[in-house]
Amino acid sequence: MAKGDGSIIRRGRDQYEVQISLGYDPVAKNYPKFSRIVHGSKADAMKVRDQLKRERDHGLSLDKAKVTTGEYLMEWIGNREASRELAQATVANYERYIRVWIVPYIGSIPLKDLSSYSIKSWHREARKQKASPRTLQAAHKVLKQALRDALIDNFILSNPCDSVKTPRADQGQRGYLEPNELKRMLMVLDSKDESSFTIAVRLGISTGARRGEILGLCWKHVDLADKSIEIRQSLAQVDGAKKLGENAKAIKAPKTAKGNRRVSLDDDVVQHLGKWKAKQARALLKLGIAQKPSTPVCCSLYDAETNGEPIYAGGFLDPQGFSSKFSRFCDEYSFRSTTGKRLCFHELRHTQATLLLSNGEDAGYRTKRVPRITV
Repeated sequence: MAKGDGSIIRRGRDQYEVQISLGYDPVAKNYPKFSRIVHGSKADAMKVRDQLKRERDHGLSLDKAKVTTGEYLMEWIGNREASRELAQATVANYERYIRVWIVPYIGSIPLKDLSSYSIKSWHREARKQKASPRTLQAAHKVLKQALRDALIDNFILSNPCDSVKTPRADQGQRGYLEPNELKRMLMVLDSKDESSFTIAVRLGISTGARRGEILGLCWKHVDLADKSIEIRQSLAQVDGAKKLGENAKAIKAPKTAKGNRRVSLDDDVVQHLGKWKAKQARALLKLGIAQKPSTPVCCSLYDAETNGEPIYAGGFLDPQGFSSKFSRFCDEYSFRSTTGKRLCFHELRHTQATLLLSNGEDAGYRTKRVPRITV
């Protein structure tokens, strides 16, 4: 037997130890070996030895060969969380897909033995357990991403997800507010005193900006003379941060270059913004707080606590608290989406796009300068 082919040592009746050299380690200055006990005949041990040699020669880390799919996935998501490359909400979603929809089905399979057939079987069994098409699609994408990293780290020789079609998910119906209901919402806002809440809703209707973009807007981003705002940052909710003793709110830059944009405002919104800016300045001054360019457009005018998160006068609002207030507002005035469900704030974005299209405008304009919307 040639040097490096591995050795087989009898350890008892129907029991053999297979040893494979892993090559020279320049750090330890030795030749480490990988060993595995085989129960069976010598022929069985020879098959294991030959398989281990093939895996070694193809670059597979033999010392990682016993790692199960579940063990790897849980370590992988822990590493992704520690890297801070993903938003905390994204990490939480990935972890849930792994824990609920992947590990119970294929978690016990050794990672190196995971095959395209195993993944197809997982799809079939998950569907039997009423996994929605959208959930299964998302879980498959998480697994594929994790296995891509496993391939890079030499845990596996190929990514079995590459040869399995990603499950299809029907596009969910995009709800919006009907034009007559939008008129009614504006009338309700007109009947209320100017506040951070009413301004945020008006901006959502007028610009189609996202919740985080509106709540992250500061006065330095507002040009009342030019009748426009600049989207340069977003207020994000950091789920799970409080458990770590960290701030549950974070200002982040837009994900893409297109996220940075100037958006025009109609005269009505400009008028309300001007009134609110003056009112906010007076209210903050009574508290000994000067309104600055860095002051959030939608800020609290008093110290409070929302969802266990402290909110300070002159500071950013709590995104989840704002969404809860918007839900109560829609319940109080019976605002419903075209889906038949209670309207959510993001559907104001769909509403704005629908109105632009109905007025003959390209919804893509909202990433630049949005013309006035008529309803």
